Amino acid sequence: MRIAVIGGKGQIGNYLLPMLVHEGHEVVSVCRGNIDYFRDAPEFAEVKEAHLNRLDDDFAQRVAELGCDVVVDIICFTQPQAQAMVEALADSVEHYVCVGSIWIHGHATSVPLFEDECRTPTDTYGKNKLAITDYLKEQWETRGFPATIVHPGHIVAPGFSSIVGPQGNRDLGVIEALRDGREVTLPNMGLETLHHVHAGDVAGIIDAVIRMGRPTFGEEYHAVSQRAITLRGFCEEVAALWGKEAVLRFLPFDEFAKGVSPQDAADTLEHISRSPSCSPTKALRELGYLSRTTMETIREHLVALGMLSPSGMLHSEMGHKHSRVSIFNRKAIAQNCNEFYSIYDETEGMTHDMCQAKIIHTRFVAQNCNDIARSLKLDDYDTDLAWIIGELHDYARLGQIVVTHTFKDSDEFNHAKVGARLLFERGMVEDIIPNYSEVGEEDREVMRKAVAHHSDFHLPTDLSRRERMFCQLIRDADQLDIFRTIVESGWKTIYGRTKEEILASDFSPEITEAFYRHELADYSKRKTPADFHLAHIALCFGLQSRAAHLRVLEQGYLRQMMDIEFTQPEVQRTYEGLVAEVEAYLGS
Repeated sequence: MRIAVIGGKGQIGNYLLPMLVHEGHEVVSVCRGNIDYFRDAPEFAEVKEAHLNRLDDDFAQRVAELGCDVVVDIICFTQPQAQAMVEALADSVEHYVCVGSIWIHGHATSVPLFEDECRTPTDTYGKNKLAITDYLKEQWETRGFPATIVHPGHIVAPGFSSIVGPQGNRDLGVIEALRDGREVTLPNMGLETLHHVHAGDVAGIIDAVIRMGRPTFGEEYHAVSQRAITLRGFCEEVAALWGKEAVLRFLPFDEFAKGVSPQDAADTLEHISRSPSCSPTKALRELGYLSRTTMETIREHLVALGMLSPSGMLHSEMGHKHSRVSIFNRKAIAQNCNEFYSIYDETEGMTHDMCQAKIIHTRFVAQNCNDIARSLKLDDYDTDLAWIIGELHDYARLGQIVVTHTFKDSDEFNHAKVGARLLFERGMVEDIIPNYSEVGEEDREVMRKAVAHHSDFHLPTDLSRRERMFCQLIRDADQLDIFRTIVESGWKTIYGRTKEEILASDFSPEITEAFYRHELADYSKRKTPADFHLAHIALCFGLQSRAAHLRVLEQGYLRQMMDIEFTQPEVQRTYEGLVAEVEAYLGS
């Protein structure tokens, strides 16, 4: 596509333009031409420039004359500017992406804030951004103008500009004091919040919006770090980068203001009076995009400023260290898995077919784990950990097939629980992972729980945040490939019934009622052959990430599973309503 980026040389544009060029788009940077890019990226050589001034009356028309399919407007600050763009682009552009601000929100009543909450801005900037947002949404609803709005938090472009720091102002001396172990004063109790975002993550969300296209029209997305951070927490995390404990003193704001410059006091008040804490959930759920944590972003900025060594490590909000080099040898692990699978090469008949189907399934699940981990921007260590969990998740399945000739679990044999016991209690995992002794206790538990709970109807409530992330990841990856397995392996192999037998049966009320509630089917309540098939279709309701939603639509296996016709007319009518429910849920 041909894409114009208005404000392409600013903080967001310096990250967005290389992304778009790398993806094969023809990119035009709309700018005044009086500054250079601050990042060093070879893709800039392929970017065309259009030197235009937004203050000119014909600006919007001249942008339209560039003939672009997509226009990204990073510097739209008033509703009249947005109106001019809509009128100029209405008959030609395929997608208009406008950058808003979390300043559209006023004082929060509960946190985190979602995009449609507390839309009571307190300053002119926020009011203008809200007016732009409401106008563009109205234009989509009334005339089909294809607009999407992205709302960034406090943008950090590492090394390029000042940041909103631990006092809620831009005084770099505060960070220097924390580095040196000197006392820092904070207003009140230091519990007000800031919500940063890496400029590259704003660009990443815009890029995801462009790739998604129509489903994002008329929608808004926060572009913020994974969680907001308190002033006190910010100080403690920054000091910890240099192995120090933050030395803090807390003062009522009026007293605090006397000890800083008038500008810093005003900046602090502006930020703490709002204490933004915005949810990134919608961008993760619908776009499959997870931004960096606040401290990952701050650390990168301090490295860029030369204040922190690139080799410095920080503890993340997941309780582990980020940007770790993987300790795992995938080739060796894959070879060990193959040796384990070879035991089942001697099986025969239907048992052999079922075993081979599960081995292939495991390979696909491991790849799905890898791909979802990448979409979540996990580091190399965690991506390999996710892949390993995919390889291990059905460890006990093959033995189950040989003994019971079925995939169906029972009270006596739950393949997930048995697999976890064999691997982690009896030590068989050491035959798979050569350097398992180097894996920390926390991540051993992550692997064990991910394997043990991957087929649970509901996940336990006592999981840590990190454990839950990997449990959900393997469940998404597993459920994604079940659709492929059913289509490619055949109904007889999966269900032990012919397709004709299933199409001649009916649905149980318990299964259809759960389906309409968008719930996973309780396998113990499956009674008819058709129930087994419908329960597998219902797995789409359990997909957690938007990346998984997109992948299931792209693969097309679910649609093939649903493209059937039941023998009894009344059953077919019921089934058509169930299919419509799935299509509405996935937005297809």
